[in-house]
Amino acid sequence: MKPVSDDIWITAIAEALLDLLPRSVSNPTEIDAGTTPSFHYACRLLERLGYLAQTDGMVTVRDAPTSDTVKTRWDDAYHILLQCFEDCGLIHYTPTPHDMIVAIAESYGALAEDVGPEIDTSGFVAIEATQHTSNALAAPQIVPTLETLGLVKDGCWTGPAIPVLWRKWANQNPNERPGDTEFFQDRIEAHFAAIPNDIGRKLDDALTFSEALLDRKRDMIGGQADETEVKRLAGQARMLDIEFLLSERWRFSDGWLSAPRAEECLFFGFDPLAAEMAHSLVTQKYADTDLGKSLVGVTIAKPPTN
Repeated sequence: MKPVSDDIWITAIAEALLDLLPRSVSNPTEIDAGTTPSFHYACRLLERLGYLAQTDGMVTVRDAPTSDTVKTRWDDAYHILLQCFEDCGLIHYTPTPHDMIVAIAESYGALAEDVGPEIDTSGFVAIEATQHTSNALAAPQIVPTLETLGLVKDGCWTGPAIPVLWRKWANQNPNERPGDTEFFQDRIEAHFAAIPNDIGRKLDDALTFSEALLDRKRDMIGGQADETEVKRLAGQARMLDIEFLLSERWRFSDGWLSAPRAEECLFFGFDPLAAEMAHSLVTQKYADTDLGKSLVGVTIAKPPTN
């Protein structure tokens, strides 16, 4: 459920992101997002919301937001904002003690000085864990924004924060997440039981390996191709198709999205929570298909965190 009205969250997120995004030295109205992925997604979001314009390859701040905007999912926008906050060092989730980080690094052969200095969170505000969330430390200047967005109340994470935070935590080992694994499993099993027909047809196309697909993978390997490796590569290609499908047509909070509602989504290229849902869907519901059999013993690939 959306925690606040559209006009409230759009204004709060736009103001916060415009404060964060770096500007060109020569032109303060020009955004210089650099190479930070979350900043580029923030620019895409602000363009959709009418606060930025892109002309001649430059992204500039509009004098006033345009009314010609694209309806956008609140949870996608919240995810981008929290990632920007994290990349700017303004929020830390369950911070690992520095001495533990050093010990882990040394166990892999790194030197203590390679780890870097301890993160200074003095003056940060504690956000207490609630069910299925974990503790966090936030810079005091972002706490009012988190409260306005309905993510934090009385110093604790709220219910609407869960789907936003769980998308981030999908990169973690399930045993290291807040809450319990049954919470995720119960939610996705309910989604398994209600797959729309149009998505079901797309899944069916991906679950069976055609000879044309297998031949392409044999040609890729060359020589005397091992059939197990051929099917593994075919499985990788088909899983990417399903992961992208779920990134566009599924959200943890709402389940499957109709095609019109999917147009409200912001596509991140790789959504780790959608990838986990895709893997669970295939291995649990479609285990006896070509794709399901190719995934036996395969774990989900995790992208590097920003």
